[in-house]
Order: sequence, then C-alpha cells, then structure tokens
Amino acid sequence: MELTSVEYLTRKLLPWENTTLIPLGDIQLQQDRNATNLRLLKETIQWGVDHNAWWIGMGDMIDMESPSNRRALRNSDVYDSVVDALDAKAEELEDELKDILKPTIGHWLGMLEGHHYHVHQSGATTDTRLCEYLQAPFLGTCAYVRLVFKPNRQRHDVFRAFNIWAHHGRGGGALAGAPTNALEKKILGFDADIYLMGHTHTAGVIPRDRVYPSWGHKMGSLQHRKLFLVNTGAYLKGYEERSQRDGRAGGGYAEKGMMNPLALGGVRIHFRPHYRHNPLYSGRSGDPVVGVSVEV
Repeated sequence: MELTSVEYLTRKLLPWENTTLIPLGDIQLQQDRNATNLRLLKETIQWGVDHNAWWIGMGDMIDMESPSNRRALRNSDVYDSVVDALDAKAEELEDELKDILKPTIGHWLGMLEGHHYHVHQSGATTDTRLCEYLQAPFLGTCAYVRLVFKPNRQRHDVFRAFNIWAHHGRGGGALAGAPTNALEKKILGFDADIYLMGHTHTAGVIPRDRVYPSWGHKMGSLQHRKLFLVNTGAYLKGYEERSQRDGRAGGGYAEKGMMNPLALGGVRIHFRPHYRHNPLYSGRSGDPVVGVSVEV
C-alpha cells in the first residue's frame, strides 16, 4: 500500500486557500471512441484547469485487457506481430488520452491502477506511462494520500491535514446503495477522513460522523469528526444508439449484462480553509479550520 503526501510532491505545503480535488477514473478509452463521453470528460478537465484543481487518478483510464484477458494472453502462444499490434494500439490510445489530459500535467496527487490496462513488452503499463507523462506518482493498488494545509496567520506551526484512502474498487450491485455499502465497510479497517472508490461507475457521496472523547483538565467532551464516502463516477457509456458488434446490432458489456444505465460524470471535493471565531482570542484570528464539501 502506497503512502504519499502532497507536501512531498510539491516540496511545499498547500497554501491556505480554497482548493478543489477531482478524482478522475473509469474513462475506459477504447477502439470505439463513441463508447466514452469525451465531451463530458473534456468539460471536466477544462473546469478543473480553470479552477486550478488537483487530480487523483482512480484507474481504468484506458480500456485494453481485463485481468482475465491478460492471463489468457500470457498463457497463449501468439506471434510477436500480435503482441506488437497490441502495443501499438495501446500507444495510440495513450497518446489520445495524453492530449486530453495535457493541461493537468504536474497537478496530480497520484494515479491508482485499475483493472483495465495493457502491459507493454518493456514492462511499463498504460497506467505507468500516463503517470510518467502527467508527472503523477504511481499509487499502485491502494493508497493513503495526505493533504496538508498550513495557516498563514498563525504564529506557531499549526497544520490542518486530511487523510484520503483511495482504491480503484471492486464488486458492484444493481441498486444505488451497493457501491456505498462496499465502501462503508472500509471504515472498520482503515482510518481516513475521505474514502475514494471507483470501478462501480457510480458518482455519489455519503457523509458519516465519528464520535470520540476529548479529555480536559477537569472534564471531557464529545468531539465529532465528519467522514466522506465517495464513489468517484465514470465516463464510459452503458448504452449507445445504433451500436454494433461483429457487423450486426449489439451492445457492450453493460447492455449484455442487462445493467441499469448510470449518470456519467464525477465528483469534486472542495476544501475551504478559514478562521473560525473563538471568543477566547479577544479579537485576534480565530481557530484555523478547513471545511470540506463534496459536489456531485
């Protein structure tokens, strides 16, 4: 499991100003370009660039082989020319996605590995090659990412930090609550402020509160800490008009599996550093706090 901090990626702490984080994944760019909602994807990228957002990749950026496909290829005895052709197709898709994501270079907290990717003969994958291009740390299967804010009006070293637990995800379900149910189980095993999961092609957020005691000199008090369970959405269409397979009418895997159509798009996580009034400060700067909200 990877551990990373934006402090080390940028070699400085995040400034005490409004910041937006956009999880981006399940684009699944493939041979059929119409299968991905590229218009919506480009609008998301442009909004993020216009608002100086940070990004985190949730996997399945390019739709080449699934895990079972990769196993089948490893166990097969195909000609080198077939392997070369797969490499060339993967590179074609990489170049197209790189062109779309180019404005975000250098503003990534990292990128997770999904289920759908291609392994080049060099050992690099479509995921790792995208990371290299975007200057994004490769986060592997699962990661903690730490965002650190430092107040600019505080005399002492006071930090406000958020731990993000992120995984591409697995499983699914026919009803809207299934993706959140899978993510909510992670609260038991991993401590974080924000939990991110892709894979289910569902965009949504559920806030949860965690209560803990705080002990003073004479008596204790109950403190509340808000957690966010976030399913990060997708850009792959489930249903297309006039879709064809093998030269005749036919749908993709969502249609074949009789899956329900899902709303495409993602989420935005907004961090709002500010000073909360505290009467004990007698007119001076109040307590430095960071408000968090999630927009779907």
